[in-house]
Amino acid sequence: MKTNKEIYYETIDYIVKTLGYKLKKNNIDKDFEYNTFEIKGLPNWVFGLYIRSYGDAPENEVHFFTIHKDHIDKFRPSSAVFTYKEDPKYFSEGTNTLFWFIKTILTQIKYHPIVSYLQDEHGEFEFKAPLLIQYLCDKVRNTYYRIERNIRYKKQDRELKKFIEERKK
Repeated sequence: MKTNKEIYYETIDYIVKTLGYKLKKNNIDKDFEYNTFEIKGLPNWVFGLYIRSYGDAPENEVHFFTIHKDHIDKFRPSSAVFTYKEDPKYFSEGTNTLFWFIKTILTQIKYHPIVSYLQDEHGEFEFKAPLLIQYLCDKVRNTYYRIERNIRYKKQDRELKKFIEERKK
């Protein structure tokens, strides 16, 4: 059975060397268990590689997933539309289907960004409006919510600072 570190580096080598992508940001957990990264050429997509391999334990699994930054609520495999789970023992046996999934998802995001964005937003392929109109509506709505949230947090921050200043007097 391969270690978390071996599985992580084998997967990153596949993405970088075999598929030809370059990593933009790479956050590695000290145990190589919870890893996140971004890829140049696929803007605003965050990728995760969660590895749990503890000898012959039944809960061993490798999760590869991605979520667009506009849709991140909690960054975990259960929140992602594009997710794949594999047993780490297949890394040793050479029957790794995780790499096929990674190649498929990266290709879809690269060549079909609007469809990928909408699928990540809605979780399905059937859309009620033409793709471009649906994409623009979703993008405007997500941007509006992000701006509104930032304004609300800044207002709360100002009120908190004012409250603290008044308490000091």
